[in-house]
Amino acid sequence: MAPLLAATLAACGGGSSDTASKNNASATTTAAGNCRQVPGPAAQNITWVPPDLPLPDRTYAVSDQGTSSDGVHHGVFATSVAIRDFVRFAVTQWPAKGWRLGRGDSEANEAEDDFARGKESGSFKVRSDYCDKSWSELTLSYKAGLP
Repeated sequence: MAPLLAATLAACGGGSSDTASKNNASATTTAAGNCRQVPGPAAQNITWVPPDLPLPDRTYAVSDQGTSSDGVHHGVFATSVAIRDFVRFAVTQWPAKGWRLGRGDSEANEAEDDFARGKESGSFKVRSDYCDKSWSELTLSYKAGLP
C-alpha cells in the first residue's frame, strides 16, 4: 500500500495531463487546453459494486461497460476527488473493510491497483483528464466468485 501512495503523491505533484487528454478521442479544447468536462451520471446505477467497497462521497456511475466473457464487470465512474486523494482514500478505507490492495502503479495523472478479498477481486484506474481537476475518472473492474 505504501509504495502506491508514495509513488502517487510524487507523480501527482506536477506535470500536465496533455498526453492522457490527447489520447482521448472525446477530449475537448478549452481555455485550459485539452481536457474533458465531467460527464453526467449514467441513466442507471451500477449495481455490481460491492456495498462494502467504499467510494468517495459524490462518486457516481458514468457508464456500465458490461461484463467480459470471464465474468469481470467493467464500469466508469466520476469521483469528486483528485487522484492522490482517491489513492489515500483507497489505502485507508478499503483495508478497513477487509480488501487487500496490490503494489499499485502510478504515473503523472494516473494511478492503478488491484484489490481482493476472499474469492472477490478487481482493479481500479483513476485518471485526471477532466477540466475540473477536483474530479477524476475512475475505471473499476470487479469479479465475484473466483475459483
